[in-house]
Amino acid sequence: MVGVITPWNLPLNQAARAIAPALVAGNVVVAKPSEITSQTTIEMARLATEVGFPNGVINIALGTGLDVGEAIVSHDAVRKVAFTGSVGVGRAIGKIAAERIIPLALELGGKSANIVFEDRHALKPRHLACAARGRPDRRGRFLTPLGQIILEHSDALTALEARDTGKPLSQARSDITIAARYFEFYGAAADKVHGDTAPYLAGHFVATEHIPHGVTGHIIPWNYPAQMFGRSLAPALAMGNATVLKPAEDTCLTALRLAELGGRARREAQEVNRRRLPHRRFFFLVFQNGGTSPAMMQP
Repeated sequence: MVGVITPWNLPLNQAARAIAPALVAGNVVVAKPSEITSQTTIEMARLATEVGFPNGVINIALGTGLDVGEAIVSHDAVRKVAFTGSVGVGRAIGKIAAERIIPLALELGGKSANIVFEDRHALKPRHLACAARGRPDRRGRFLTPLGQIILEHSDALTALEARDTGKPLSQARSDITIAARYFEFYGAAADKVHGDTAPYLAGHFVATEHIPHGVTGHIIPWNYPAQMFGRSLAPALAMGNATVLKPAEDTCLTALRLAELGGRARREAQEVNRRRLPHRRFFFLVFQNGGTSPAMMQP
């Protein structure tokens, strides 16, 4: 079940934009429109029932955000939330979603505001918007050679990974090879990201614009530093993002060496950085919590 909370100013537009993809992906939806502009969303749900949608697929909950909105975000059956509205409410929803560890899509405030001050040179946009400089084919020409360079240094990286994590050499070599394959795969895919644009009314121009997040943060565990480096960074770089990686403090040597090799693959690029990010920001989160392959050994 997906929870959808929409604002007052574009009730039908916002409801359709959030509900349609959720339904296409096989989810049921509970939507809370603004309490002051709810009629069009209610009518959309009624029409959906008329054309054959089963009862319970599109659900509309009416009330204030404090009462109904919080209940939706907190409910155990809701496994994802989409919210459009103010920063303050988004921050409150983010806290609940973080506590429950569920994915959350936020659109907060205006999306096209730019305020430029006299000290604009201090913003260093080259660090935050390197995606604007790198065309997909150029990104591919950086990522694919990086995979090949990793393979060229596989012996030294294998020894480093084994020493850093305590793994057998055979397992460490496998992890290094997998990391290289990630960069080769996404290097080849970088200029092949396509998407169909949904048609609209005749006489209207409609286009799809692919916009990178800008900077993505990656926090990886101690047990698979090389493999997680490739699996996490390669797709982000292929899509044109800058990346900030934090490896585990106990096993960081392989990640540091791989970042150095990335500099060799394209020294003029600034995609791979090792530094701190400011906190208290809103963005997409991807979690992989706990082990995915537990094993029980009986005597």
